Amino acid sequence: MKKIRLAIVICATFALFGTMLSSDLVKAGWNPPPKKVTIHVYPPTPTNPTPIQNAVNSVVWPWITTIHVHTGAYEEYVIIDSSKSGLKIVADPGTVLDGASLGCPPPPPGKGHEWISSGIMLVGADYVTIQGFTIRNFCGDGIFVRANYSGPVIDRANGNEIKGNEVDHNGLGCEPLDGISLRAADSNTVSGNNVHDNGRFGVFVDDGVLNIIKSNGVYNNMNTGIELHIASRTQLKNNTVTMNRWNGLYADGYSPSCNIRNNTFDNNVGRGMFVISDKNTILANMANHNKLDGIMIAQGDSNVIKGNQANWNNYIGIYVTVFLGMYTSDWNTIINNTANYNGDYGILIGGVDYNVVSANQANWNGYVGIGVRAYPGFPMYAPEYNTITSNTVNYNGAGGRGIGILIVAGDYNLVGMNEASSNIWHGISIISGHHNTVEGNELSFNGQHGIALDLSLSNTILANNVHNNSQHGVFMQRASDYNVLKGNTVCNNTWTGIECQDAAYTQVMGNTVKYNSYGLIADAASPFGTIAANTFDYNYCDGIYVASYNNTIAGNSVNYNFNGIKIDGGDFNSIVENQVTGNWGYGIVLSVYLYFGSDIAVYNNITYNTVIYNQYSGIFIHSANYTLIQYNNASFNYEHGIGVGNWLGLASNYNTITYNYAKNNDNNYVGTGYWFDLYWDGLGGLASGNTWRDSGINTNTFGTSQPLILP
Repeated sequence: MKKIRLAIVICATFALFGTMLSSDLVKAGWNPPPKKVTIHVYPPTPTNPTPIQNAVNSVVWPWITTIHVHTGAYEEYVIIDSSKSGLKIVADPGTVLDGASLGCPPPPPGKGHEWISSGIMLVGADYVTIQGFTIRNFCGDGIFVRANYSGPVIDRANGNEIKGNEVDHNGLGCEPLDGISLRAADSNTVSGNNVHDNGRFGVFVDDGVLNIIKSNGVYNNMNTGIELHIASRTQLKNNTVTMNRWNGLYADGYSPSCNIRNNTFDNNVGRGMFVISDKNTILANMANHNKLDGIMIAQGDSNVIKGNQANWNNYIGIYVTVFLGMYTSDWNTIINNTANYNGDYGILIGGVDYNVVSANQANWNGYVGIGVRAYPGFPMYAPEYNTITSNTVNYNGAGGRGIGILIVAGDYNLVGMNEASSNIWHGISIISGHHNTVEGNELSFNGQHGIALDLSLSNTILANNVHNNSQHGVFMQRASDYNVLKGNTVCNNTWTGIECQDAAYTQVMGNTVKYNSYGLIADAASPFGTIAANTFDYNYCDGIYVASYNNTIAGNSVNYNFNGIKIDGGDFNSIVENQVTGNWGYGIVLSVYLYFGSDIAVYNNITYNTVIYNQYSGIFIHSANYTLIQYNNASFNYEHGIGVGNWLGLASNYNTITYNYAKNNDNNYVGTGYWFDLYWDGLGGLASGNTWRDSGINTNTFGTSQPLILP
């Protein structure tokens, strides 16, 4: 009885295996002993018009079979199904599989011509090798690897290898199709092929994971060179993808975690790479001379773009932006890339957040080296919290404009440790950008300004080295209010070191500003500023020039300029505890602002300053009223210690000069013989409690509260 039961079990087992296809048995874990067989195939004859397909049909599983196709011209379709898994088809050089004479038979309902008119088609087959063919002129794809959809479950095509083939001029008939196409296929390798002049894509992966596309030449295809759709974890390595009629590479939003490295994506009509997926590694690729952009990331988060060359593209070298006005690209890292000689931007961050742009070269671009700006037409996509650090952005600009780093309508971004030199306009420019930090940058030899702020609020300009720019070192205009400039070195700029035009509530603290034409200018529309603890030395005109009101100028060192501190028509300013020494004109001077109806300065406070060794007067007020000059040391100046005069017939009235220290000043240039420390030419002022000593012909007694000496 036991023997009968065992026989029944054995028979049932063989019956089960007999109903399974060969690849199903392999997948089920049954590995019979292999037998190696080689089948030789020669060009077709009248009695054998389809020798390759006949050889495929003759393969018996589980033999390990190689079909050796000898040189010649073959005109047939080759279909390999899952019963032929493990098959290897190798063609000799010069073997051509040509579909020109086969036409375009109608495809199955709802299907494309690739389902019936492809040169070689793998249907649910696994571990098949196709090698060495020239495959051309098929109405469908050159090679089509797809799942078998006919069973109760989809039998995906896995582990196949397509290598060393020439695949060209396919998919040019009834509908545009592809050179090599993988559909519902995983872990396949496409390597060493030349795929060109096909009707749509060169290589197309449509639903697949872990496929490898490497060392292929993909060029002059009618659409994109390599297209990935629902193709996660694809590896693209060492491919040359050039002169395609649209993009070199397109990876859609369902193709994340791809490894794209050491490829060349040059001279494509669209973009070199267009990626709209996440967590990809884009490493050491060439994306040059494309008609649009080199590399574009849209709707892609957490990608790493490192060590690529994106040069000579017509528009943008590397572009990270919003897709379709809806989907952002955040948390990307763009590092150690070269983006030079592009027509517009080297690198552009468009309307996206939290990206890092670091250690890139972005030089000689047509407009901007690195840009961070809102997405056009969608102001809600203001770029925020991006980090732009340690980049080199030099020589940007053509046609009269050019900026190293540009922020437009972007907030809370960090621009730090960059070198921006010799750009046609500015080193760094912020337009309508707020709460950004510009720190530790080297900004030199730019055609206009080192740093330019326009319509920008509450930015921090910190510890930058800004020198040898052709106009201003730092320039703020058009309601650029509440900005902070701290710890910068601003030297040798042709015009002004720091220029405020319509820039209220600016804080300028702890800066070193030397060898400019003017050290600082705050125009009449730049009130409520704080100018404190700075060094303004050796500027060729004024160290500090202010024409506005309610500013605090305190604790500065202002030496060896023409005038040290000049207030032109400004009111309610406090000039306190400054060191003003050795200037070629006045130490501190108040005068008339001529641009708005001869505006007289009123209610200014000049106290506790040390104003010594200046070539003109230490402190002099031209046509200023209600000034308080108190507790200053105004000694050893070459004209007056403290002078009160008039300008253009406008008298200085109702000024108070008390408790100042004014010694050893001279006044010998007027030829009157009067040498004195306190010069007065006004009405209604009070001078008391001063200490001075004259050293000329009319010597007055040393002491305090002396009467004024009139000229």
